[in-house]
Amino acid sequence: MQIRIMDTKIHFWVILLMTIFIGNASVAKRLNASQAFDDTWNTASDLENELEQKRAKSSSSSGISSSATSSSSTGSKDGQWSGWSEWSTCSRTCDGGIMQQIRRCYNKNGCKGESVRYRICNMQPCPEQQDFRAHQCAAYNDVPYDGTLYTWTPHYDYVEPCALTCRGRPAHLHLGDSSSSEAEGVEDPEHYDDHVIVQLSARVQDGTRCRTGSLDMCIQGKCQRVGCDLKIGSTKKIDSCGVCGGDSSSCSQPLYYWETAPTTQCSVTCGGGYKMSQPICRNRVTGVEVADSMCSGPQRPEPSVLLCNTHICPPRWITDDWSPCSRLCGPGYRERMVVCAEENNGIKTTVLDVMCRTPKPATQEPCMIEKCPKWEIEEWAECSATCGQGLQMRGVECKSADGRHSAKCDPLTKPTSVQQCSAGVSCDGGGKIILGSSGPSSDDGDLDEDEEEDDD
Repeated sequence: MQIRIMDTKIHFWVILLMTIFIGNASVAKRLNASQAFDDTWNTASDLENELEQKRAKSSSSSGISSSATSSSSTGSKDGQWSGWSEWSTCSRTCDGGIMQQIRRCYNKNGCKGESVRYRICNMQPCPEQQDFRAHQCAAYNDVPYDGTLYTWTPHYDYVEPCALTCRGRPAHLHLGDSSSSEAEGVEDPEHYDDHVIVQLSARVQDGTRCRTGSLDMCIQGKCQRVGCDLKIGSTKKIDSCGVCGGDSSSCSQPLYYWETAPTTQCSVTCGGGYKMSQPICRNRVTGVEVADSMCSGPQRPEPSVLLCNTHICPPRWITDDWSPCSRLCGPGYRERMVVCAEENNGIKTTVLDVMCRTPKPATQEPCMIEKCPKWEIEEWAECSATCGQGLQMRGVECKSADGRHSAKCDPLTKPTSVQQCSAGVSCDGGGKIILGSSGPSSDDGDLDEDEEEDDD
């Protein structure tokens, strides 16, 4: 009986221990399963986010405006990319521009991929021939640079092709007239190019060609390669048969071909300029140069640009505009500023006058806008009185040099037009002569008496 009870107790404890063990194992299994579920959920979340992006992209292309909101909220929740925005307006209306799409990353650790993408738009030719870079330079014509107004034209910078670098010719600083250069001691303008070269903006507008005759475009200040397939980043070129991306095997060798001629002359004689190659079209059989239209336009070689004549220009005289004449009429004088300056890389620096080898141009000269008008007088009229004193009048008029009436005479210098006069005969019948008359002479006493009467 005792043995049976012991067996029963042992059996009870064995069952209890097994129950605990199985329970712990079950808990552990549930924990592992929960962890595995969490891992699966994270992976599914990533997948769902990606699918959501694709759905947003699809709905965006079909015109559903709610996709951006849905995608953004999902991206913010799951810590990934938002959906792509709508395409922006093309940066140009013709001759090739850029459109862009953007998206936001909601992951604090960053997201893989780009936040912005581009595509080319409006490649149709412009109705009127226009240089996009020249248009951007000209926008600064009315903006003073270093206190001076300039007329700006493009200047190619091979180091930074996507910066807006322009050549400016000053509106009020100029070289002396070529007709009087010898007389004034100013160097022949042919030997100097009076200009400044300035980077007016760190980058040109998106869609600006990196260089003339190239498909490559500037985007966000960087030159991006554009292939003949008009795709950004493409390296495809048109082969000799005119096939984009071809290997020139689809046709026989063309009769005309491009050849790069020796570089042109330097753009300036000193101070830093540039020279570039000049592509020419030749006949392959005869070697004769022909019109450029005979060769394939897309295959035209891009010009190579080299710096040249970087030595500092010798000092020369630079003259300011003449001041207004000191007088509005008659002889006067006018003045101007004259400085000796040297130029290097488009920057002018003032130096001592003794460094200029030629005589200094005049800083002052006589001037006359027009002859001054003057007062013209007529003869005196007869005295208004027949006896005693009266008034006498005459015409006084301001006239210009050509005889026309003028209002520019000095009123302070106007001659009198009215004066007192004497008829020469006393009005009392006594025959006395009033002072100033042309009658018979009288004694001094009568004159003194008459003067006293006049004073009264």
